Amino acid sequence: MGKYKDFATDGVYHIPKDQHAQILEVLKGNTGELSDKTIRAIQEKVAQIELASGKPFSAVVQPSVSTYSEVQLGKVDETVNGHEQDLKQQNETLKDQIRFEHEPSVVEGLKAAGGAAAVGAAVSLTTKLWQKYRDGKNVFAGDFNADDWAEVGLSTAKGAAGGAIAGGAIYALTNCAEMSAPFAGAFVSAAKGMAVLVADYRSGKISVDALIDNGMFVCSDAAIVGLCTAAGQALIPVPVLGAVLGSIAGKFLSTFIGKKAREVTDRLAERTKRIVAALDAEVRKVLAFLGAEFDRLGELTTAAFDLKANVHLLESSLTLARAHGVSESLLIKGDADLDAFMTGR
Repeated sequence: MGKYKDFATDGVYHIPKDQHAQILEVLKGNTGELSDKTIRAIQEKVAQIELASGKPFSAVVQPSVSTYSEVQLGKVDETVNGHEQDLKQQNETLKDQIRFEHEPSVVEGLKAAGGAAAVGAAVSLTTKLWQKYRDGKNVFAGDFNADDWAEVGLSTAKGAAGGAIAGGAIYALTNCAEMSAPFAGAFVSAAKGMAVLVADYRSGKISVDALIDNGMFVCSDAAIVGLCTAAGQALIPVPVLGAVLGSIAGKFLSTFIGKKAREVTDRLAERTKRIVAALDAEVRKVLAFLGAEFDRLGELTTAAFDLKANVHLLESSLTLARAHGVSESLLIKGDADLDAFMTGR
């Protein structure tokens, strides 16, 4: 304080947290194994600080985030790296919390003004499906009914047998709706997620069932976009929706795993067969039709980066926007509209 006399008026001093804790213990009378000389020196220094600053010791001197030993030469780099990782984790936690608290509802989003009214309202359906899975309902096993779909943001069409959902409505709930090439974007995102899971599986960190369970959700956005690419605006009966998404997600999963992981593909086939067997005959027909339409896309890696497939999804988003009453003057229908929107013309 002799060097920085005015600092305590609007700032604080930081000392290693272990030393700060020890000083507070001494002030409480808990001196431990310290010598009488050391105890007196601490008490005198605290008294000097409080006299010079006119404030309590705890208001002027506060603990740092590190101990004395952590900031010595040879150790300080490791300490700084550790604090950096902690800050990054805290930042990610805060961002997740902000996203959760401010996540727009689909209804609010679709009513929003602007050229991106329908497309920009996208929220992650996968996150909501995962939350339901943790509550005991697996969409890919056909566990969802109309009420479950409503909870995750989808309303069934009135008058449809058993309730039905338009392909475009599902697509609007993915994180891919705002992409210029949604099928390609969904494919790449799924590939990145699966790379981590496959590495964990091959190193023995996760079981085959954990690989499949987690992989289905990693591939769910790609499955939804793929289904909408194949089926367009067709109404999809609720009883078959979970099963068909599971079937398509499984095909993506198999593509990313490759032919070597025979155990995984066999287990997937077994699961699919069991789920399909539980459906009634009419629903199985719809499932077969939608599966065939998807298979017509051909090899997934090629289909995902096909220009026509991605343009088709742009057209679907325009149909969705019109269905929700967005003015034609606000829709972005091509490059000219996009240029005008970006430049404010």
